[in-house]
Amino acid sequence: MAGVRDFFRFGPAQADHLSAARIAVGVAVPLVVVMLLGRTDLAVYAAFGSFTGIYARRETLRRRFVHQSVAGLVILACLALGMLVADAAGVSGVTIVLIGSVVAALGAVLAAGIGLKPSGSVFFVFAFTSIAGLPSPPPAAQGLGVALGTIAFCVFLGYLARVLPGMGEGAPILGGSFSAAQLTWHGSQFLIVALMAGVIGQLSGVGHSNWAMVAGIAAIAAPDAPARVGRAIHRVVGTLAGVAVSAVILGLRLGAWALALVIIVLQFLGELFVVRHYATALLFITPLALCMVQLSNPMPVGQLVVSRAVETVIGAAVAVVVVVLLEPAVARVRNRA
Repeated sequence: MAGVRDFFRFGPAQADHLSAARIAVGVAVPLVVVMLLGRTDLAVYAAFGSFTGIYARRETLRRRFVHQSVAGLVILACLALGMLVADAAGVSGVTIVLIGSVVAALGAVLAAGIGLKPSGSVFFVFAFTSIAGLPSPPPAAQGLGVALGTIAFCVFLGYLARVLPGMGEGAPILGGSFSAAQLTWHGSQFLIVALMAGVIGQLSGVGHSNWAMVAGIAAIAAPDAPARVGRAIHRVVGTLAGVAVSAVILGLRLGAWALALVIIVLQFLGELFVVRHYATALLFITPLALCMVQLSNPMPVGQLVVSRAVETVIGAAVAVVVVVLLEPAVARVRNRA
């Protein structure tokens, strides 16, 4: 019963609307620019670049600048790697899973080592695998240029916290210290979960195995075993509810500008709840992701929502299994450290 009560418990509000508004502006302005240029194919690069603004939402100005800059550069590198893979002939889905698993491990170690918040490597893996799977990516200079401009804009918005009243978003949340053994185990778990989820996602045949990878590593980004299992449950429940919302929104067959407006609103709502209640945030984050897919690379709605639901369940299930099996070993390493 305690687990059920925990699922329905919302965290306290901490001026979340301020950070949510900043992050929404971070995606809105670049998105409007590429739309005005008539380049909806570049919208996904603006979206991935805007992930920079999600980092360091409750840190001091200096730490925010450093952490957002580092996160932005890593995201840019993942996008570049994804474009290299997409441009290479004959690269299979399994190869993308293998490379993405290494990205998951290295990204998680980097995030833990320097104290990035949010922790883990979800955005790094999401950026790489999404671009690597594009059937016909735009020229690298254009895609990376949009991403770089968006990253710089989001870092600038974070800096405005110094001069805009009310934009200082709370006390800093500092990252903990990790020993070499802990970092090794930490990265290994991300590698194993991403690899298993991606391979099973490939074998499922429903497509978008990268969503299984993202769901799995999102769950294990939580700090301990109970929190990871809880995060997996939130991920499944929130995503399935979000898939239903997505079906309704995409079923309306909105035009590009209307879809862009929906994306901006969903970004704000998702960030408004992501710290307080993860499942509720996914009610908005799920249609946000699917609307971005439709804006940049349209595909049948039914196939899209089914893929998201199935792959998320796969990834969350893999995360729970790995957590249960590896927790004794992880606990021993933690205790020794």
